[in-house]
Parts: sequence; C-alpha cells; structure tokens
Amino acid sequence: MKKNSIHYIISSLISGVAGFLIISILTKEFDPISYGDYSLVITTVALLNTVLISWITQSLIRMYNNQKDKSELNILLNTSLISLFCMWMFFLIIIITMNLIIETQRFIIPIIILFVGESLFLYSSSLFRALNKAKIYNIIVCSSWILKLVFIVSFIKFNIDDILIITIALAVPNILIGLIVVTILLFESKESKWFSSSAFKEIYRYGIPLVGLSSMQWIMSSSDRYILKLFNKDVELGVYSLAYSISSNIYNVFITFLLLISYPIILRSYEEGKSSLNATRSIKEQFNYFLLILLPITFGLSILSDEAILIISSPSYSSGTVILILTNLSMLIFGTLFYINKVWELTKNTREIFLNSIFAALINVLLTFILVPFFGGTGAAISTLLGYFFFLIISYVRSRKIIRLEIDYFTSMKIIICSLAMGIIVFVGKSFIENNLFHVMLLIAVGCLVYIILLKIFGLFNLITEFIKK
Repeated sequence: MKKNSIHYIISSLISGVAGFLIISILTKEFDPISYGDYSLVITTVALLNTVLISWITQSLIRMYNNQKDKSELNILLNTSLISLFCMWMFFLIIIITMNLIIETQRFIIPIIILFVGESLFLYSSSLFRALNKAKIYNIIVCSSWILKLVFIVSFIKFNIDDILIITIALAVPNILIGLIVVTILLFESKESKWFSSSAFKEIYRYGIPLVGLSSMQWIMSSSDRYILKLFNKDVELGVYSLAYSISSNIYNVFITFLLLISYPIILRSYEEGKSSLNATRSIKEQFNYFLLILLPITFGLSILSDEAILIISSPSYSSGTVILILTNLSMLIFGTLFYINKVWELTKNTREIFLNSIFAALINVLLTFILVPFFGGTGAAISTLLGYFFFLIISYVRSRKIIRLEIDYFTSMKIIICSLAMGIIVFVGKSFIENNLFHVMLLIAVGCLVYIILLKIFGLFNLITEFIKK
C-alpha cells in the first residue's frame, strides 16, 4: 500500500503542477472571453465523459476483484471495451444530429477530438487502477500531462491564436496513450469471448446509478458556466472559470490521492465480516487525514487568493478573488461528501446518492438563475456553495439510517485551530512580502512549518506518521 501511495503521490503532484502551468499559459496568452470559450469546451467534454463513459470505468474498478479467473477477467475487459466503442457511436450520432439542427461547427471538432482522447485515457487509467498497477498508472498519467504541456506550448509557439484549436493539444497525448493500451488489451484477450450479456448487465446495474450521481455533481459544479453564457456574462465566465480551475486543480490533486488510498482501506474494513462498525471506524480515521491536509489548504489559499490569481494569470482576471474563496469552501464540502457517500457505496445502494444529489442540483440551478443576473460569477459561486452544503446535510442525515458515521469532533476542532492559527500567520506575513512567486512560495513554506509545529503542540503529529506508514 505504501509503495502504491508513492506512485499516486507522484502522479497527483505532476498532474497538478502541469495543470497549473497550462492554466497559467492560457490565461496569460488569452483574454477572459477566449478562456471562457475554452472552459465551455472542457466542461462539455466532462459532461460527455460523465454520462457516456464513467459508468463503464467505475464498474470496471469495482468489479475487477470479483472475477475468479483470467478468462472471466478478459471477458469483463472485452465487454467494457465494446461498451466504450458503442458509446462513441452513440455520441457521433448525437453530435451529427446537433450539427444538422444548429450551427455549432466552431465547437464541434474540438469537442469530438477531446472527447475521444479523454474517454480513451479515462478507460486506460481506470484499467490500471482496477489491476492495482500503480506504477503503470503513474507512468501514463505523468506522461499524459507532460505531453499536454509540451503540445500546448508548441501550438502557441507556432502562433496559433484560436484557443479552441489549442484544446486539440490536450487530446493528442491521451489518444496516443489510449491506443497503445487498448491495442495491448486486444492482443492479450483476443482468444476470449468478445461480449458477455451477463457481464454487461452487471456493469450496467452498478454503473448507471453512479452516472446519475456524477451528472448531478456536474450540474452543481459546471452548469453555471452555461448560465453565465446565457446571460451574456462572457468576461465573468472567463474569470469564474479561472478561479474555479485554480481551486479544483489544487483540491482534486489531494482529494484524488486521498481517495485512491482510502477507498481500498474502507472497502476492506467493511468486507471483513460485513461489519458496519469496522467501516465506520475506517471512514472516521480516513476523514481525519482528509481534514489534516485540506483544511490548511482552504485557509491558506483563501488568504492568498489575490496573489494566486495575479501570479497564475494576468490582471484582467483579478476580479476573481471572492469567487476563488467561495470555490475553496465548495471544494472542501465536495471532498467531504465522498466520505459520507461511502455508506451508500459500501451497501451498493448508489441510487440513494443519486436521489440526494437531485435535490441539491435543483437548488443549485435555481439559485444560479436567480443570482447570476445580479452578481455574475460571484452569484454562480454562491449558488454552488449552497448547493454543496445542502447536499452535505441531506446526505449525512439520511446516511445515519444505514450506518451511523462517527466524527472525531475533538481531533477535528484541534485541526481547525491549527489551520486557523497558520492562516493568521500567513495573513500577517502578506504585508511584509512582494507579490511574486518567490516571496509567496516562501510565505507558504513558513505557513507549512508553523502548521507542523502546531500539530506537534496539539498532539496531532502522530496522524502524519500514521498516514505515512499506511
């Protein structure tokens, strides 16, 4: 587990750094209106992957360990791959029909190419997660992000000034990596049955409810971009997209890393005698690690929101400070939801997560339509925060009827105090530094040192050592 964790740390860090560099390059080269168009393409592709592909990949990860021999595994892999190809065909039919009805040529080609690339890569990376081959997973994730960065820089060096064409640079590495993985898979499983209706039914039965959940989460996190566009808030769309990208890139690196480590531990605890008590203890322990890492990030990034936006982008995006702070809080709640929803996932009752998310998504969309005309991007950020907060409350209350989750309030309060004290130090330190990368990084280092010392004083340093050991 420790060896796998190291690989996941490396891939998370490299993807996070590369993601930031890409955001920085694009927002320094393009104005908020252009970046807003880019954001709409990325958001649309994310929705397509959520609806058409995620049910296949999530089922693959969950069902792999249930296969008794290599033959069954190959049948599962072949069936999932055929399902992927069918979703591509379905997508092409939809996109061609849309093109005949409305004029969308400028967005169509980037969306098609990016969707194929992202879905191929999502399938490939999920395959290696299912196989528990963290080293290969690490290699393909790092290779993908490094190549994306190289391609984007190359496109800009050739003076390509259409940001939608540049999105193709994001797809090329993933298409290359995905084709290699799929070719190897086809070669190794060529003698196995190509499609199994029973395997497909099992993939469908487990995965489809999660599609509903993922779609609702997409609505809560991304639909506001379309609403901003609908109300002709083009500049605010670009500013909002940047602020959201900064926050989500940071949080997703850590959330993904923590979930990759914690989910197998929680699942194993539950399956040992199907004990809800074991699962509750495991979730509580893993959630402490989550707070230990994400709370200081929330305080620190919110306090340094001005500096973050100006260093990463250009002054034309400087109005996104409040949006960034609100998005940080949304992402903290978003990460918390994964631990609460583990109750439904462990009992294979993912339909309940979907029902919870429907109510939260409806509230979010309604509030967005009300607030955006008056407050623009800030209104969209407020509606997202309130939507996630409602999702958190309803999920926690309803989950207690199945498994009564325990929260270590004493430990949580000590982590909050340490994070708040660190935040005060960083806030005071801002007045003594210049707004450049070196000084901000130096202040962040001081903040981390102060936080570690405070953890030691409050007797929480053992959480770090326990986490490293695991």
